[in-house]
Amino acid sequence: MQREGIGVAEQQALDMGKNVHEAKQQHAIWLEKTIAQASIGFDRVDTELIIAQTMKNCFDGISLSELQDALILGAVTCIERDPAYGYVAARLLLGKLYN
Repeated sequence: MQREGIGVAEQQALDMGKNVHEAKQQHAIWLEKTIAQASIGFDRVDTELIIAQTMKNCFDGISLSELQDALILGAVTCIERDPAYGYVAARLLLGKLYN
């Protein structure tokens, strides 16, 4: 749908920005689901902490493989808090290897 007062190029840029925003939301949902699955049985694991650590290693244009690596590293950095994070990191690595 064309908005009044802007050209086609500007409209395409707005649509692209909207698609990028939707993609980021989908990635966030994927991260939450993946961490939740990997941390089943470990009640002391803080998924928000892993997400925060993962986001430190993310950048625009990151590939799925690099995102999985960042997720694993995010879990590994938390091992000194609780050894359960090591098991979560191992499950995340297995998930990457199976895919």
